[in-house]
Amino acid sequence: VPTYALHRSGYGHGAGDLADLESFAAGLAGHGVDVMTILPIHPVFCGASPFDPSPYAPVTRLHWSELVADLGGLAGPGGAPAFDDEARRRAARLAAAPHIDWRGVATLVHDVLDRSLSLPAVTAEVAAFAAAEPDVVDYARFRAHVERAGAPPPHDMRLDQAISDPAVGRHVLGQLVVRRQLDALGASLGRRGQLLALDLPVGSHPSGHEAWQRH
Repeated sequence: VPTYALHRSGYGHGAGDLADLESFAAGLAGHGVDVMTILPIHPVFCGASPFDPSPYAPVTRLHWSELVADLGGLAGPGGAPAFDDEARRRAARLAAAPHIDWRGVATLVHDVLDRSLSLPAVTAEVAAFAAAEPDVVDYARFRAHVERAGAPPPHDMRLDQAISDPAVGRHVLGQLVVRRQLDALGASLGRRGQLLALDLPVGSHPSGHEAWQRH
């Protein structure tokens, strides 16, 4: 099943997320299904440029797509949820479209992550995660550069943006959130005797992080 196709009306951010995947798996368990295979959930380019939402042309095969994150539990400023009423209204408009608006979904997800990142406690978690995961930081810096420049950096360019750069922190937070949610999803399926099988693309996008980092 492609995760993005599991969007439930009234939930999520306009495309299927890990909460939708959990709900679907729980329903399948009642029919004796014990293995669920999904299309790749690696990050894809959904900005103005480059734009290629194919799951088989990921930015990298080493990290996850922030677009599958369940945004519902993220804390926001002032004790309000990061996925607030305005974000839910935007999500409802996206969900009503006949096809997935990948640019719209990506913009919404990034805005919600930014709201959560404004909390000092979340910023501290992101800093600790970044210190333990240098490749995540390198990937986040790459994504931040592409979002601003509309193209990958030259192969000889060194990226050294600080974690405090919101565009970098956003992508580090995205990785932290999705890792935690995938761990929780795996545990939930395991308690029901189910397994989640992940698909791996043969290659990655020619303008992606792996092509730049390993040139």
